[in-house]
Amino acid sequence: MLEIGEARVRVGGGVHAQIHPDTPPLPVNVTYLTEVGGQSLYHPGDSFEEPGQVSGGRLDVLLLPVSGPWMKLREAIDMARAVPAGTVVPIHDGLLSPTGLGLVGRWLDTARLGGDYTYARLAPGQSLTV
Repeated sequence: MLEIGEARVRVGGGVHAQIHPDTPPLPVNVTYLTEVGGQSLYHPGDSFEEPGQVSGGRLDVLLLPVSGPWMKLREAIDMARAVPAGTVVPIHDGLLSPTGLGLVGRWLDTARLGGDYTYARLAPGQSLTV
């Protein structure tokens, strides 16, 4: 656990998700659960590792990988359903075309999944206040 001022950062992780069995050894994957001022944010890196226990039992923000050579969209949907969060922000979407971004947004939309979170894709340079 790192403590920086009022912020607490729990660093976790393990091995990066496998892209293909014939690829070289996998690098380390690092996750970050940050809690400050009663707010929490989780970055799973290149994985779908869940954050574990969070103060208050619910994340404020889940950063959710939605694209990459190591994943299936099904895994992102499963994590969005499994991890209680107030807001889900897609990450790792740089490989997606506008059509792909729209598709991911429709699949992860709260109405489709029956979740109780807000799906908020941020444009480059845009920020989110919780």
